Amino acid sequence: MGTRSLTHVIDESEFHEEPQHLLTFYTQYDGYPEGVGTDLAKFAMSGDLVNGYGLGEQERRQFNGAGCFAAALIANQKQGVGNVYLQAPVLPGDPGGWQEYEYKIRVVGLESGKSFIMEVSEGAGNSEDPIFVGTPEEFMEWVKTHPFGSLEGE
Repeated sequence: MGTRSLTHVIDESEFHEEPQHLLTFYTQYDGYPEGVGTDLAKFAMSGDLVNGYGLGEQERRQFNGAGCFAAALIANQKQGVGNVYLQAPVLPGDPGGWQEYEYKIRVVGLESGKSFIMEVSEGAGNSEDPIFVGTPEEFMEWVKTHPFGSLEGE
């Protein structure tokens, strides 16, 4: 049996007056923080959020805004049939979920090193009471000191 998770990408950048929910996807297995959580953090850290881009070669991956980041994230996560599925957004506090972990990636702006904020919650309907909130870099440090035991048992 897998460790299920939901991931949301929310655009909170200066280009919108209100947060824009761009994407929700369900992951069937490896949803614990050392699995999906680490994958999400590494992906967010792998590039720079930009507003416009050049056509020449870049030293690092670039995400031309939150929508580009969300599309690239799905392209990165989807590795074949099954496991990763797009779905309609689940409203905060919705008790109907079945996920063990819920991740929010908030795209908050273009400032280097502070473009993304991750939130991690345990269980369905607990997204208002996260167990972690911080940058992807801070998440990578946090997950080292908060073992969930899933790597050995899955």
